[in-house]
Amino acid sequence: MNLESGFTIIALMDGTTINGTLRVEGTPLVQRYNKGTNAFIPNFETIAESSRPTVVLVLRDISDGNVLTPQTLEWRYNDLL
Repeated sequence: MNLESGFTIIALMDGTTINGTLRVEGTPLVQRYNKGTNAFIPNFETIAESSRPTVVLVLRDISDGNVLTPQTLEWRYNDLL
């Protein structure tokens, strides 16, 4: 069974539309789950921090294509910070 999903990051800041892209660097952001166990492969918590995938958020102003740098950033998953 494959579980796949997609999402879009769009923001409005000071009247400007911002498009966002998530880019993954290093190890692919892919895990497998063995049915009947609690094991994810690879287990990102147990591998060296330097070998874990890095998720990079890229924000672009659609009016001129400039890359923007956010002042604050919160990563949430299912409303958990």
